Amino acid sequence: MKKLLIIMTRLPLKGETKSRLSDFLTVDQTQALSQYLLEMNYQRAKASQADLCFWLTADQAGYDLGDFLNLDQEAVFWQEGDSLGERMSRAIRDGFNRGYDQVALMGSDLYDLSTSQVDQAFTYLDSCDLVLAPSLDGGYGLIGMSAYYPDLFALESYGHTSVLAATLSHADQAGISYELLPAIRDIDDKEDIAAILTGDPEATFLAQGEYNANFIFDQGRKLLRIALGSQLHLDQQIQYEYGALKALEASGVTPKPLALCDYHPLIGAGYLVEAFLPGRQLDYETDSQIAAELLAQIHQQDPKQADHLIYVGQPFVVMYEEFETMFAHYRSWEGRSEEVTQRIQRLLDGLKVYDHSAQLVNPCIINTELNASNFLINPGDQSYVIDWEKPLIGEREQDLGHFLAPTTTLWKTDYLYDDQSLESFIQAYDAHSPIAIDQAKLDQYLVFTCLRGLTWCAMAYVQYNKADKLARNQETYQVISRFLSTDFIQMIEDYIAKRLPG
Repeated sequence: MKKLLIIMTRLPLKGETKSRLSDFLTVDQTQALSQYLLEMNYQRAKASQADLCFWLTADQAGYDLGDFLNLDQEAVFWQEGDSLGERMSRAIRDGFNRGYDQVALMGSDLYDLSTSQVDQAFTYLDSCDLVLAPSLDGGYGLIGMSAYYPDLFALESYGHTSVLAATLSHADQAGISYELLPAIRDIDDKEDIAAILTGDPEATFLAQGEYNANFIFDQGRKLLRIALGSQLHLDQQIQYEYGALKALEASGVTPKPLALCDYHPLIGAGYLVEAFLPGRQLDYETDSQIAAELLAQIHQQDPKQADHLIYVGQPFVVMYEEFETMFAHYRSWEGRSEEVTQRIQRLLDGLKVYDHSAQLVNPCIINTELNASNFLINPGDQSYVIDWEKPLIGEREQDLGHFLAPTTTLWKTDYLYDDQSLESFIQAYDAHSPIAIDQAKLDQYLVFTCLRGLTWCAMAYVQYNKADKLARNQETYQVISRFLSTDFIQMIEDYIAKRLPG
């Protein structure tokens, strides 16, 4: 009995695959994912008992499948038809027209369809008319027939969750006997990837930033964290973050790291698993004492346990160079405001009163980007500090300066630490820390953090006006614009003037 297995696919061309993953993976990553799935399914299909051929998307005519797979003389055809159902129908009809007794068709984005399942499909066809491998999204990833049944493809649409049910309904009405293989997963979106990485089909998306994506699984007990990029321009971002969490684990106030995967081909990167922590976002007005205690606990952890972290021996040199690099984008932009340019430049020039070459003192592990969303507050119970994307070995005053500065607190709230609330925070921190805050150094970091905020906003303002970011994030653009207003800059000038030495 002659058996034919058809792989129906698109070629993994950059920018032409997995559009539903475009908000999650880069075009290079989605292309690599498609290439990986195509290669994996080809090898599994080739090992089956059936002959093998490919039907490729017609709009990719002119490209060669052999550029993507090391083929073994398999026939390659171009798909015909306007709808998916019509294209599948014509491919299967062609198989029967070429003299095959059993014909099956599968997609190339399946993750867990095994060779043994493919062979089982043909075994079923020895005694039934139709076999289907249900997919978890309500469709199917493989369809096989012992004769050509075109009515099974006469569905109004294939973009819904009842494709399998509609196909089986057609089969029942026509008296077509069928068998079902175990359910399989095809990869269409980020939840599919999370389900595979965690082994939990109920894994759910939690949140995503520019550099990471997070999913909850194991009945809400664990968090999957995938690195989408690196603010520190690291090749091994997730390993860096995992190492920081391990070093901080004894504090009891950071996420407990549970597992690390250095690399997975589905995402072209690594991921970590950590304990999911409860809590709400910090309220500066009511939760500052809790924040002070948490940060004091973190800064006590032995930095020698995190010797993989970047050590910044002269932090003010690095920060000032960063200011200059960011502000250069605005300073050279033809759309700049001359007044804003001059006022920020005067503030930068004012930093010359400091010794930028001062060496790091009392090194500790710092988060570097503390804001209200980095805290999970549980009044009367344990609270936490999360999101350790950019930790360094630095000074506690740098962490505290970023947390307390107006350019941080006013980003998404209207809270400003006045002299009294600032002093109250320092006292709370010192009460829980064996090393007291150096007030002069904290003031310097507060000043530098304000300049970091302004120069970053200046750079981002140029980027938002040159690109399409404005349409994507109007809220952020409004905050950036407010930070570059004359009123806000005046407030920062007054704030800095109170803290300059001498």
